[in-house]
Amino acid sequence: MMFDEIECTRKRLGLSAWDLCKKANVQPTSYSQWRTGKVNPRQSSLKKLTDAICEIRKERETVQ
Repeated sequence: MMFDEIECTRKRLGLSAWDLCKKANVQPTSYSQWRTGKVNPRQSSLKKLTDAICEIRKERETVQ
């Protein structure tokens, strides 16, 4: 996923940026810089965030 997609998905899932960062093992300060466009995220960071979103979705499906 691209960062904009990750951000939209995060909001749609009702996740805080902090919670997503914690799950993805990404620094919240970096996430904030990506959101404001100050810095572009690395591919490895995008992968961590995407993997965390997929994991959260699976967890929620299991609960339902």
